[in-house]
Amino acid sequence: MMFISSGELVTSLKASDKIVDTSIMDLEKLFNDIKKQLDHVVMDCYVTLQTRVKKELTNIGPFLADMIMSNLNNDKNLNLGSVTTLKRNVVDLRAQLARVSAKTAALQSAITALNTKMAGLQQKQKDLLNADSCKNTPLGACQQVLAMLETVFPVPSIDLTSQMASMDQLVILVTGIDPQATIGAATNSGPIIKVADDADTTFSDLQGKISSYMTTMRTMLDNIIGQLEDARSTAHSFTRYPKDYGPKMSYVAIGKACFFGLIVGLTIFGVVIGYSKFDKRILPTHRIGNVLWGWRLLMISVYLIFILAWFWMLLVVILMVIASQLDEALCPILMGESNNFTLMRDTISLVNQLVTPVNVHLNDKSTLDVSGVVSMCMANVPLYTAFSMSSIFNISGIQQQLTDVNLISKMADLDINFQAIHILPAGTEARINTAVLASAFDFGSTITALNVFAGPTQGFAAFAQLDRNAAATMASPGSQSMNDVAASWNGVDKTDMPALLALRDGVVSSIKTLDTQLKNLSQSTAAALATAKNAQLFFQSPAGAGSNSDASTLVKKAATQYSSRIVNYAQQYVKFVKNSVLHDIGTCRPAYDSYHAISSLLCIGIIQPINGLWFSIGLILILFIPMIFLNTYLGRYYSRARVLDLKGLEAEIMAADPIVGGATNAEYSPEPITPSMGLVTKVRRSFSRNNNKTIPLPSGRSGRSSNMDGPVTPRAGLVDRIRRSISMSPSPRSGRRDPSGTNLSMAV
Repeated sequence: MMFISSGELVTSLKASDKIVDTSIMDLEKLFNDIKKQLDHVVMDCYVTLQTRVKKELTNIGPFLADMIMSNLNNDKNLNLGSVTTLKRNVVDLRAQLARVSAKTAALQSAITALNTKMAGLQQKQKDLLNADSCKNTPLGACQQVLAMLETVFPVPSIDLTSQMASMDQLVILVTGIDPQATIGAATNSGPIIKVADDADTTFSDLQGKISSYMTTMRTMLDNIIGQLEDARSTAHSFTRYPKDYGPKMSYVAIGKACFFGLIVGLTIFGVVIGYSKFDKRILPTHRIGNVLWGWRLLMISVYLIFILAWFWMLLVVILMVIASQLDEALCPILMGESNNFTLMRDTISLVNQLVTPVNVHLNDKSTLDVSGVVSMCMANVPLYTAFSMSSIFNISGIQQQLTDVNLISKMADLDINFQAIHILPAGTEARINTAVLASAFDFGSTITALNVFAGPTQGFAAFAQLDRNAAATMASPGSQSMNDVAASWNGVDKTDMPALLALRDGVVSSIKTLDTQLKNLSQSTAAALATAKNAQLFFQSPAGAGSNSDASTLVKKAATQYSSRIVNYAQQYVKFVKNSVLHDIGTCRPAYDSYHAISSLLCIGIIQPINGLWFSIGLILILFIPMIFLNTYLGRYYSRARVLDLKGLEAEIMAADPIVGGATNAEYSPEPITPSMGLVTKVRRSFSRNNNKTIPLPSGRSGRSSNMDGPVTPRAGLVDRIRRSISMSPSPRSGRRDPSGTNLSMAV
């Protein structure tokens, strides 16, 4: 039998209460930590996957295509930018050809009109000079005009018909559009532009084909995220248990506190009300109201104390019986001693017997048996197992999914038929070279012819002056006609020639620009053809020839690197989730520590001491002795509160009874009464003298009840004797005397 002192018991109880509270707080903190960890696992990593992995999975096609284009552009022997340059030059050339054609047509029209006008003026001059009017004039003026006509140089005629026909053929070869075709006619891309268009289409098809390999990976990622969402909802449901458990324990504590508080409150209110309203000068029969309510509250408190005392006495007996059984049956199991049953099974049985099993609804898939979780926590198993998360969140299954997808191997085995890609179709190169050679026109003779009449305006002005001189020597109407010819030559000089020269300058500039573009076209076409040949060789070379020498090796290498990075992301994520669930979140350690702390406290600190005699005696001494003292004190206080003050009563008797007060009348003092006598002795001797003696009431006395009249007999009680003795004594304020002449001055 173990001995434990009351101080150790109190300390053990406090420690037990503290450990239990701490354990509950630790459990709730554990569940909150689980919730936070899984929230972090699901939300933070989910965002990472959404913004990083899933984005890359979606953009795998453009990524690989851009990588291929970048490698091709960085190749010294393969510059795909030349294809774009060629395409741009062809479009610009087509527009420039149209502009040259329009300007050349306008210039040709202006030259034709000017030649016609000049021929007419020359013929008119000849007709005037051959007329009779000129024959009759001095030969000087007319001969000068005739001599000048021989020196006038003709304006050249520019014919670009053959050049325009060749240009139209070049436009058709390059762009596939016939400049002479009617509006709305069907137009098809020429060979050169089609090469660039085919390159874009080829790479677009390649992007789509590579992207199709990512479907399985995206599906697996969605499955992982869905399982994490289930785990997150599971973690949220775990917080229900400690929230439901805490208030139940609080209700018991609140009930006990209210019971003890009721007793203490009744006692305090009874004492306060009794003392605050108690007045000893008021007779007991006249004490009503608050004084009586104070007494009643005190009595209720006394009764509750007695009830509580018997309750604790009965509880001690029950605890002793239970402790004896627990000490023999439960403690060996709790302390881990060998037995015929496992600790887990006995604990589950105990929990099911003492506590109603609580099944927390997790989701549509399963429920959580709280008693089972507690028992697993007692065995210090991982939370992943304790919470039965394997049916909801299968970490091994996720890892197996990564293995089954085998994305790296699929990317390594990526097979794209690059042999079907024909960047430079057969015969296209010859046609392009023919078109380029046909575009090499010689515009030198045309430009030289246009520059012949760079400054003919002075000659036209001289013609006009000679005509005016000739008109002065001619008779009318010949002179008038010659003046008209002179005005026409002035019009050619001031109007026709500036407009013709402006058209001539525009045509020359356009021809020079066209000549430059044709030279650039030749260069860009040569570069594009070289690029097309190298690109065709790049896509049709056998695999494995080099890191950048063939498309198959390059694409497989890039796809493998990309898939390795994606799989590495997923593996890191799954590893993080696994470590978080199995290790980082915890292994039920707070519950495990709480269980062993409570089991040690129950067996060593509570169950075994309760099974001893000294604990029972100590519990009785702690609980019963204060209650007995409190009960006795309250009873005595109540007794004093229901009688007169004894010292005040003694003074009143000494003043009212002349015999008791020291009178010498022999009739009233057969036995001497001294002040040293006790109060009870004085009262008895006083009443023994007045046995069978009637003390009449004074004639003027009124307001007394009938029971106060009559003789004071020995059978009357002590209180009745005192009351009647006092009631028969005249009031000192009345100043009345008895028939014998004695002044009775007893104060009430």
